[in-house]
Amino acid sequence: MHKLPDTEQSILDTVRRISEKYLAPVAAEVDETDTIPGETLGKMAEAGLFGLLVPGAHGGIFHSHLLYYWTLRELAKSCAAHAITLLSHSMCTHAISTFGTDDQKAKYLPQLASGDHIGGVCMTEKEAGSDLSAIKTIARPHAGGYLINGAKYFITNGGTARVFVVVADTSEKRGPFSKSLFLVDAEREGVCPGRPDNKMGFRGADTRELSFDNVRVPEDSLMGKTGQGMLMISKVLETSRTATAAMALGLAERGFGLALGYAKRRKQFGKPIARFGVIQNYLSDMATDTACAELLIENAALGQKRGLKIAKESAMAKCFASEMACRVLSNALQIHGGRGYMKEYQIERLLRDARLCTIIEGTNEIQRRIIAGNL
Repeated sequence: MHKLPDTEQSILDTVRRISEKYLAPVAAEVDETDTIPGETLGKMAEAGLFGLLVPGAHGGIFHSHLLYYWTLRELAKSCAAHAITLLSHSMCTHAISTFGTDDQKAKYLPQLASGDHIGGVCMTEKEAGSDLSAIKTIARPHAGGYLINGAKYFITNGGTARVFVVVADTSEKRGPFSKSLFLVDAEREGVCPGRPDNKMGFRGADTRELSFDNVRVPEDSLMGKTGQGMLMISKVLETSRTATAAMALGLAERGFGLALGYAKRRKQFGKPIARFGVIQNYLSDMATDTACAELLIENAALGQKRGLKIAKESAMAKCFASEMACRVLSNALQIHGGRGYMKEYQIERLLRDARLCTIIEGTNEIQRRIIAGNL
Protein backbone atom coordinates (compact mmCIF):
# COMPACT_ATOMS: atom_id res chain seq x y z
CA MET A 1 0.00 0.00 0.00
CA HIS A 2 1.16 3.53 -0.78
CA LYS A 3 2.57 4.95 2.47
CA LEU A 4 0.57 7.83 3.88
CA PRO A 5 2.32 10.81 5.50
CA ASP A 6 2.57 10.53 9.29
CA THR A 7 -0.30 12.97 9.96
CA GLU A 8 -2.64 11.08 7.62
CA GLN A 9 -1.57 7.72 9.01
CA SER A 10 -2.38 8.96 12.51
CA ILE A 11 -5.89 9.90 11.39
CA LEU A 12 -6.33 6.51 9.72
CA ASP A 13 -5.18 4.74 12.88
CA THR A 14 -7.87 6.66 14.77
CA VAL A 15 -10.45 5.62 12.18
CA ARG A 16 -9.40 2.00 12.63
CA ARG A 17 -9.76 2.21 16.41
CA ILE A 18 -13.20 3.82 16.17
CA SER A 19 -14.34 1.24 13.64
CA GLU A 20 -13.21 -1.74 15.65
CA LYS A 21 -14.28 -0.42 19.06
CA TYR A 22 -17.62 1.22 18.26
CA LEU A 23 -18.87 0.26 14.79
CA ALA A 24 -18.10 -3.46 14.55
CA PRO A 25 -19.95 -4.36 17.79
CA VAL A 26 -23.20 -2.77 16.54
CA ALA A 27 -23.02 -3.83 12.88
CA ALA A 28 -25.37 -6.80 13.24
CA GLU A 29 -27.85 -4.71 15.24
CA VAL A 30 -27.70 -1.94 12.63
CA ASP A 31 -28.52 -4.52 9.96
CA GLU A 32 -31.39 -6.00 11.98
CA THR A 33 -32.98 -2.73 13.14
CA ASP A 34 -32.18 -0.72 9.99
CA THR A 35 -30.97 2.13 12.21
CA ILE A 36 -27.55 3.67 12.90
CA PRO A 37 -27.04 4.73 16.54
CA GLY A 38 -26.42 8.44 16.98
CA GLU A 39 -23.56 7.60 19.33
CA THR A 40 -21.45 5.98 16.63
CA LEU A 41 -22.00 8.87 14.23
CA GLY A 42 -20.95 11.10 17.11
CA LYS A 43 -17.66 9.22 17.43
CA MET A 44 -17.05 9.73 13.72
CA ALA A 45 -17.82 13.44 14.07
CA GLU A 46 -15.44 13.81 17.03
CA ALA A 47 -12.65 12.43 14.85
CA GLY A 48 -13.43 14.96 12.12
CA LEU A 49 -14.47 12.35 9.56
CA PHE A 50 -17.35 14.41 8.20
CA GLY A 51 -14.80 17.02 7.15
CA LEU A 52 -12.38 14.73 5.30
CA LEU A 53 -13.09 16.48 1.98
CA VAL A 54 -13.43 19.97 3.48
CA PRO A 55 -10.42 22.34 3.57
CA GLY A 56 -9.14 23.48 6.95
CA ALA A 57 -10.20 27.05 6.20
CA HIS A 58 -13.82 25.90 6.40
CA GLY A 59 -13.50 23.62 9.42
CA GLY A 60 -12.44 20.40 7.74
CA ILE A 61 -9.36 18.20 7.86
CA PHE A 62 -8.73 17.59 4.15
CA HIS A 63 -5.30 16.09 3.50
CA SER A 64 -5.71 13.80 0.49
CA HIS A 65 -8.31 11.82 -1.38
CA LEU A 66 -6.41 8.64 -0.55
CA LEU A 67 -6.92 9.22 3.18
CA TYR A 68 -10.65 9.63 2.51
CA TYR A 69 -10.78 6.40 0.50
CA TRP A 70 -8.90 4.41 3.11
CA THR A 71 -11.21 5.80 5.79
CA LEU A 72 -14.21 4.41 3.93
CA ARG A 73 -12.33 1.15 3.50
CA GLU A 74 -11.84 0.85 7.26
CA LEU A 75 -15.42 1.84 8.08
CA ALA A 76 -16.81 -0.70 5.60
CA LYS A 77 -14.80 -3.48 7.23
CA SER A 78 -16.76 -2.87 10.41
CA CYS A 79 -20.15 -1.54 9.23
CA ALA A 80 -20.97 -0.63 5.65
CA ALA A 81 -23.98 1.48 6.65
CA HIS A 82 -21.70 3.95 8.42
CA ALA A 83 -19.39 4.02 5.40
CA ILE A 84 -22.09 4.83 2.84
CA THR A 85 -23.57 7.48 5.15
CA LEU A 86 -20.19 9.23 5.15
CA LEU A 87 -19.76 8.71 1.39
CA SER A 88 -23.06 10.41 0.55
CA HIS A 89 -22.37 13.22 3.01
CA SER A 90 -18.92 13.73 1.49
CA MET A 91 -20.36 13.94 -2.04
CA CYS A 92 -22.23 17.00 -0.79
CA THR A 93 -19.21 18.58 0.91
CA HIS A 94 -16.99 17.78 -2.08
CA ALA A 95 -19.42 19.50 -4.45
CA ILE A 96 -19.60 22.61 -2.26
CA SER A 97 -15.83 22.70 -1.65
CA THR A 98 -15.11 22.37 -5.38
CA PHE A 99 -17.86 24.41 -7.02
CA GLY A 100 -19.48 26.53 -4.32
CA THR A 101 -19.10 30.29 -4.03
CA ASP A 102 -17.26 31.77 -1.07
CA ASP A 103 -20.61 32.60 0.53
CA GLN A 104 -21.94 29.07 -0.02
CA LYS A 105 -18.79 27.56 1.48
CA ALA A 106 -18.98 29.85 4.50
CA LYS A 107 -22.68 29.13 5.01
CA TYR A 108 -22.65 25.34 4.73
CA LEU A 109 -19.21 23.79 5.14
CA PRO A 110 -18.39 24.48 8.82
CA GLN A 111 -21.50 22.72 10.13
CA LEU A 112 -21.17 19.90 7.59
CA ALA A 113 -17.49 19.41 8.43
CA SER A 114 -18.23 19.19 12.15
CA GLY A 115 -21.00 16.64 11.64
CA ASP A 116 -23.56 18.98 13.20
CA HIS A 117 -25.33 18.80 9.84
CA ILE A 118 -25.42 15.86 7.44
CA GLY A 119 -25.40 16.37 3.68
CA GLY A 120 -26.76 14.47 0.69
CA VAL A 121 -26.93 14.55 -3.09
CA CYS A 122 -30.14 14.18 -5.11
CA MET A 123 -29.57 12.83 -8.61
CA THR A 124 -31.45 9.59 -9.30
CA GLU A 125 -35.07 9.62 -10.41
CA LYS A 126 -37.58 6.91 -11.28
CA GLU A 127 -36.76 7.18 -15.00
CA ALA A 128 -33.27 8.67 -14.67
CA GLY A 129 -30.73 6.32 -13.14
CA SER A 130 -27.88 5.64 -15.52
CA ASP A 131 -29.22 8.28 -17.91
CA LEU A 132 -28.96 11.49 -15.89
CA SER A 133 -29.82 13.52 -18.98
CA ALA A 134 -33.38 12.21 -18.53
CA ILE A 135 -33.80 14.03 -15.19
CA LYS A 136 -37.26 15.62 -14.99
CA THR A 137 -36.97 17.59 -11.76
CA ILE A 138 -37.25 21.19 -12.89
CA ALA A 139 -36.05 24.51 -11.47
CA ARG A 140 -37.64 27.57 -13.02
CA PRO A 141 -36.94 31.26 -12.27
CA HIS A 142 -39.45 32.64 -9.79
CA ALA A 143 -39.56 35.85 -7.72
CA GLY A 144 -35.83 36.47 -7.61
CA GLY A 145 -34.98 32.81 -7.14
CA TYR A 146 -36.08 29.41 -8.38
CA LEU A 147 -39.05 27.11 -7.91
CA ILE A 148 -38.11 23.41 -7.79
CA ASN A 149 -40.52 20.58 -8.55
CA GLY A 150 -39.86 16.88 -8.94
CA ALA A 151 -38.97 13.68 -7.11
CA LYS A 152 -35.71 11.91 -6.42
CA TYR A 153 -35.28 8.22 -5.63
CA PHE A 154 -32.84 6.13 -3.57
CA ILE A 155 -31.46 9.18 -1.76
CA THR A 156 -28.97 8.19 0.94
CA ASN A 157 -29.31 10.42 4.01
CA GLY A 158 -32.69 11.44 2.56
CA GLY A 159 -34.34 11.68 5.96
CA THR A 160 -31.37 12.85 8.01
CA ALA A 161 -29.55 15.37 5.80
CA ARG A 162 -29.91 19.07 6.50
CA VAL A 163 -28.73 20.22 3.07
CA PHE A 164 -28.88 18.63 -0.36
CA VAL A 165 -27.11 19.21 -3.65
CA VAL A 166 -29.97 18.82 -6.13
CA VAL A 167 -29.63 18.21 -9.86
CA ALA A 168 -32.47 19.91 -11.73
CA ASP A 169 -33.38 20.89 -15.28
CA THR A 170 -33.25 24.65 -15.86
CA SER A 171 -34.05 24.72 -19.57
CA GLU A 172 -37.01 23.84 -21.76
CA LYS A 173 -34.51 22.26 -24.18
CA ARG A 174 -33.69 19.07 -22.33
CA GLY A 175 -30.21 17.64 -22.69
CA PRO A 176 -26.81 17.39 -20.99
CA PHE A 177 -26.39 21.17 -20.85
CA SER A 178 -29.82 21.89 -19.43
CA LYS A 179 -28.98 20.62 -15.93
CA SER A 180 -27.91 22.78 -13.00
CA LEU A 181 -27.00 22.23 -9.35
CA PHE A 182 -28.79 23.81 -6.39
CA LEU A 183 -28.18 23.84 -2.66
CA VAL A 184 -31.48 23.12 -0.94
CA ASP A 185 -32.06 23.25 2.80
CA ALA A 186 -34.05 20.20 3.92
CA GLU A 187 -36.21 22.41 6.14
CA ARG A 188 -37.59 24.46 3.26
CA GLU A 189 -41.31 24.19 2.74
CA GLY A 190 -42.13 21.59 0.11
CA VAL A 191 -39.15 19.28 0.73
CA CYS A 192 -40.89 16.00 1.59
CA PRO A 193 -39.01 12.81 2.56
CA GLY A 194 -40.82 9.54 1.88
CA ARG A 195 -40.70 6.33 3.89
CA PRO A 196 -37.32 4.62 4.36
CA ASP A 197 -36.54 2.07 1.65
CA ASN A 198 -36.47 -1.57 2.75
CA LYS A 199 -33.12 -2.61 1.30
CA MET A 200 -31.29 -5.88 0.79
CA GLY A 201 -28.02 -4.49 2.10
CA PHE A 202 -26.43 -1.37 3.58
CA ARG A 203 -29.28 -1.50 6.05
CA GLY A 204 -29.17 1.24 8.64
CA ALA A 205 -28.19 3.86 6.09
CA ASP A 206 -31.13 6.21 5.59
CA THR A 207 -32.33 5.76 1.99
CA ARG A 208 -35.65 7.04 0.71
CA GLU A 209 -37.57 9.01 -1.92
CA LEU A 210 -37.45 12.79 -1.67
CA SER A 211 -40.02 15.00 -3.36
CA PHE A 212 -39.84 18.73 -4.07
CA ASP A 213 -43.23 20.39 -4.21
CA ASN A 214 -42.96 24.05 -5.24
CA VAL A 215 -39.77 24.48 -3.21
CA ARG A 216 -38.66 28.11 -3.34
CA VAL A 217 -34.92 28.71 -3.16
CA PRO A 218 -33.07 32.02 -3.48
CA GLU A 219 -30.98 32.87 -6.50
CA ASP A 220 -27.75 32.32 -4.58
CA SER A 221 -28.69 28.64 -4.14
CA LEU A 222 -27.46 28.01 -7.68
CA MET A 223 -24.03 26.41 -7.86
CA GLY A 224 -21.91 27.70 -10.73
CA LYS A 225 -23.85 28.75 -13.80
CA THR A 226 -27.02 27.31 -15.25
CA GLY A 227 -26.32 24.45 -17.62
CA GLN A 228 -23.10 23.39 -15.87
CA GLY A 229 -24.71 20.79 -13.62
CA MET A 230 -23.65 17.69 -15.52
CA LEU A 231 -20.06 18.86 -15.79
CA MET A 232 -19.89 19.50 -12.05
CA ILE A 233 -21.65 16.32 -10.96
CA SER A 234 -19.41 14.26 -13.26
CA LYS A 235 -16.41 15.57 -11.36
CA VAL A 236 -18.03 14.67 -8.05
CA LEU A 237 -18.77 11.18 -9.37
CA GLU A 238 -15.10 10.58 -10.12
CA THR A 239 -14.49 10.78 -6.39
CA SER A 240 -17.62 8.93 -5.28
CA ARG A 241 -16.94 6.04 -7.68
CA THR A 242 -13.45 5.60 -6.31
CA ALA A 243 -14.96 5.84 -2.82
CA THR A 244 -17.39 3.05 -3.71
CA ALA A 245 -14.43 0.95 -4.81
CA ALA A 246 -12.80 1.57 -1.43
CA MET A 247 -15.94 0.46 0.41
CA ALA A 248 -16.08 -2.68 -1.70
CA LEU A 249 -12.43 -3.38 -0.93
CA GLY A 250 -13.07 -3.04 2.80
CA LEU A 251 -15.97 -5.49 2.61
CA ALA A 252 -13.88 -7.97 0.63
CA GLU A 253 -10.94 -7.73 3.01
CA ARG A 254 -13.15 -8.39 6.04
CA GLY A 255 -14.64 -11.43 4.31
CA PHE A 256 -11.23 -12.69 3.25
CA GLY A 257 -9.90 -12.37 6.80
CA LEU A 258 -12.86 -14.29 8.19
CA ALA A 259 -12.52 -17.01 5.54
CA LEU A 260 -8.79 -17.42 6.10
CA GLY A 261 -9.22 -17.72 9.85
CA TYR A 262 -12.07 -20.20 9.46
CA ALA A 263 -10.14 -22.32 6.94
CA LYS A 264 -7.28 -22.65 9.43
CA ARG A 265 -9.62 -23.71 12.27
CA ARG A 266 -12.14 -25.89 10.44
CA LYS A 267 -11.06 -29.54 10.16
CA GLN A 268 -12.34 -32.18 7.76
CA PHE A 269 -10.84 -35.57 7.02
CA GLY A 270 -8.46 -35.04 9.91
CA LYS A 271 -6.82 -31.77 8.88
CA PRO A 272 -7.63 -28.05 8.47
CA ILE A 273 -9.48 -27.33 5.24
CA ALA A 274 -6.81 -24.68 4.51
CA ARG A 275 -4.56 -27.64 3.61
CA PHE A 276 -6.80 -28.63 0.69
CA GLY A 277 -5.83 -27.38 -2.74
CA VAL A 278 -9.30 -26.14 -3.70
CA ILE A 279 -9.47 -23.95 -0.59
CA GLN A 280 -5.93 -22.70 -1.17
CA ASN A 281 -6.94 -21.72 -4.71
CA TYR A 282 -9.87 -19.74 -3.34
CA LEU A 283 -7.68 -17.98 -0.79
CA SER A 284 -4.86 -17.16 -3.20
CA ASP A 285 -7.32 -15.69 -5.72
CA MET A 286 -8.99 -13.65 -2.97
CA ALA A 287 -5.65 -12.24 -1.80
CA THR A 288 -4.65 -11.37 -5.37
CA ASP A 289 -8.01 -9.75 -6.15
CA THR A 290 -7.94 -7.48 -3.10
CA ALA A 291 -4.36 -6.44 -3.85
CA CYS A 292 -5.33 -5.50 -7.43
CA ALA A 293 -8.29 -3.42 -6.22
CA GLU A 294 -6.04 -1.58 -3.78
CA LEU A 295 -3.67 -0.61 -6.58
CA LEU A 296 -6.49 0.62 -8.84
CA ILE A 297 -7.83 2.85 -6.06
CA GLU A 298 -4.36 4.20 -5.32
CA ASN A 299 -3.87 4.90 -9.03
CA ALA A 300 -7.05 7.00 -9.15
CA ALA A 301 -6.13 8.85 -5.94
CA LEU A 302 -2.64 9.68 -7.16
CA GLY A 303 -4.13 10.99 -10.41
CA GLN A 304 -6.34 13.32 -8.36
CA LYS A 305 -3.32 14.47 -6.38
CA ARG A 306 -1.66 15.46 -9.66
CA GLY A 307 -4.78 17.32 -10.79
CA LEU A 308 -5.54 14.88 -13.60
CA LYS A 309 -8.93 13.86 -14.95
CA ILE A 310 -9.64 10.38 -13.56
CA ALA A 311 -12.92 9.42 -15.23
CA LYS A 312 -11.40 6.24 -16.67
CA GLU A 313 -9.36 5.40 -13.57
CA SER A 314 -12.28 5.84 -11.17
CA ALA A 315 -14.53 3.75 -13.43
CA MET A 316 -11.92 0.98 -13.57
CA ALA A 317 -11.50 1.00 -9.79
CA LYS A 318 -15.23 1.00 -9.11
CA CYS A 319 -16.06 -1.68 -11.69
CA PHE A 320 -13.27 -4.05 -10.71
CA ALA A 321 -13.47 -3.62 -6.94
CA SER A 322 -17.24 -4.02 -6.70
CA GLU A 323 -17.30 -7.20 -8.80
CA MET A 324 -14.21 -8.45 -6.99
CA ALA A 325 -15.95 -7.97 -3.64
CA CYS A 326 -18.96 -10.03 -4.74
CA ARG A 327 -16.63 -12.77 -6.01
CA VAL A 328 -14.44 -12.80 -2.89
CA LEU A 329 -17.38 -12.81 -0.50
CA SER A 330 -19.18 -15.54 -2.43
CA ASN A 331 -16.07 -17.70 -2.11
CA ALA A 332 -15.73 -16.73 1.56
CA LEU A 333 -19.28 -17.95 2.11
CA GLN A 334 -18.45 -21.18 0.27
CA ILE A 335 -15.44 -21.75 2.51
CA HIS A 336 -17.68 -21.36 5.55
CA GLY A 337 -20.12 -23.87 4.09
CA GLY A 338 -23.53 -23.92 5.77
CA ARG A 339 -22.31 -21.64 8.54
CA GLY A 340 -21.63 -18.90 5.99
CA TYR A 341 -25.35 -18.82 5.23
CA MET A 342 -26.16 -18.05 8.86
CA LYS A 343 -26.40 -14.42 10.04
CA GLU A 344 -24.20 -15.01 13.07
CA TYR A 345 -21.17 -15.50 10.80
CA GLN A 346 -21.28 -12.03 9.14
CA ILE A 347 -20.46 -13.33 5.65
CA GLU A 348 -24.01 -13.20 4.34
CA ARG A 349 -24.33 -9.56 5.47
CA LEU A 350 -21.07 -8.59 3.84
CA LEU A 351 -22.16 -10.23 0.60
CA ARG A 352 -25.52 -8.43 0.66
CA ASP A 353 -23.75 -5.13 1.21
CA ALA A 354 -21.18 -5.74 -1.54
CA ARG A 355 -23.84 -6.39 -4.16
CA LEU A 356 -24.99 -2.77 -4.11
CA CYS A 357 -21.50 -1.54 -4.98
CA THR A 358 -21.96 -2.81 -8.54
CA ILE A 359 -24.99 -0.52 -8.93
CA ILE A 360 -24.51 2.77 -7.06
CA GLU A 361 -22.66 5.78 -8.47
CA GLY A 362 -23.37 4.45 -11.95
CA THR A 363 -23.89 0.76 -12.72
CA ASN A 364 -20.91 -1.27 -13.83
CA GLU A 365 -22.38 -1.39 -17.30
CA ILE A 366 -22.06 2.40 -17.38
CA GLN A 367 -18.52 2.19 -15.95
CA ARG A 368 -17.48 -0.03 -18.85
CA ARG A 369 -19.00 2.48 -21.25
CA ILE A 370 -16.96 5.27 -19.62
CA ILE A 371 -13.78 3.19 -19.79
CA ALA A 372 -14.32 2.37 -23.45
CA GLY A 373 -15.08 5.99 -24.28
CA ASN A 374 -11.75 7.03 -22.77
CA LEU A 375 -9.65 4.43 -24.59
